[in-house]
Amino acid sequence: DELLAMNIQQLEANENFEEVEKHIEIGLKKGFDRIETIHKRKNGSLYDVEINFRYLSGEKIFVVFVTDITERKQSFEAIKKSNEIMQLAADSAHFGIWDLDIKENKLRWDDWMFRLYGIDRDKFGGAYEAWQAGVHPDDLDRSSREVEKALRGEKKFDTEFRIARPDGEIRWLKAHATVS
Repeated sequence: DELLAMNIQQLEANENFEEVEKHIEIGLKKGFDRIETIHKRKNGSLYDVEINFRYLSGEKIFVVFVTDITERKQSFEAIKKSNEIMQLAADSAHFGIWDLDIKENKLRWDDWMFRLYGIDRDKFGGAYEAWQAGVHPDDLDRSSREVEKALRGEKKFDTEFRIARPDGEIRWLKAHATVS
């Protein structure tokens, strides 16, 4: 009963009620909208919420679903912080981070991978074959077999191989990966 007697301004912790009004207008026009904002609890504490609502024009009412997303936001922030730490480690140690999506054949490299391989980001094919193209011809068969064994779960991918950079320089790289 207490909650039903309240208005949006009593729940909304953000000071910008113009934004709330914009979302209400969108909901009136489109029939629905979604907002992430901050609400106030009865005890005054704040929490993150996702609001999904529909406007039922026939009844001229809003049906509103409010979900506490505090845990989701905290998880996102923890992942963001972890990524920042990983990037700092990569920058400090000059190691590259990569991810290969086998099903989609998409290879993603961070900036250090491009530096190590001497490849411009815009000239990178982004597929497994792009990695193979950089491996020294004398190491290609062995390193490709090691990738295949790791993908089949026969062994961890923990290897060393040479690469031939576009400028002709040959470099030795050590690579580790886990398959998930």
